[in-house]
Amino acid sequence: MSGSIQKDRVSVMAIHTTPPHLTQKDFETKLEAFVDSLLAVPAAQKNILKAEMYFQNQELNESFQALGWNVPQRGACVIAYELESQDNIDQIYEDPEFRKVYDGGADIGFHARGCCFTADVVHMHDVSNGTARAERRYAIGVYKFPSHELLAEFQQRIAGAAALAATHKHIVKSSAWVPNQNMENYLREFGRPPTEPNAVILAEGETWEQLKRGKSGSFEMLIGA
Repeated sequence: MSGSIQKDRVSVMAIHTTPPHLTQKDFETKLEAFVDSLLAVPAAQKNILKAEMYFQNQELNESFQALGWNVPQRGACVIAYELESQDNIDQIYEDPEFRKVYDGGADIGFHARGCCFTADVVHMHDVSNGTARAERRYAIGVYKFPSHELLAEFQQRIAGAAALAATHKHIVKSSAWVPNQNMENYLREFGRPPTEPNAVILAEGETWEQLKRGKSGSFEMLIGA
């Protein structure tokens, strides 16, 4: 099995961490309310097909730390958006009402403590067989590379990891989000930093125990060097 890039959708990923002046619980409440306000803007309702929020919990901390991986101490949130095309992104970011609501996120660190990028999504493995997503558990890794060249090398290794992931009975679905440069003009216009060479891996299991057992394999193959 080789990884397949999703081509029928445009994907946007945002990563946010809890600012010092808020507890994780308060941050989650405020962030969810703020994202809801963004999604309520007519331009967003018209152009965004799907938005999913993943809030950090403590279920896999020991397993990740045993692998020598850093675990955010103040809590993080990953938001995944899907749209039909680049034109939908243009319509959202050029909308005056969306821009006005967007500017209101400063007090929760939405801009200063977050990053946002368009991504090529590689579906590495899927044996979910229609299992309801609400019943699944999720493991998310954010991998920071020192250069875009090493990020490109990472992308080349995904196909091999996909073949390995297919042998894992513990992981029912896995995908990799590799950033591209399709939103750089809006990042500059909104005063956001340029896209960094980060990548995100999302693994899904039916239980936390499955994810603990499947934590090695494809992930270690991807980031082991």
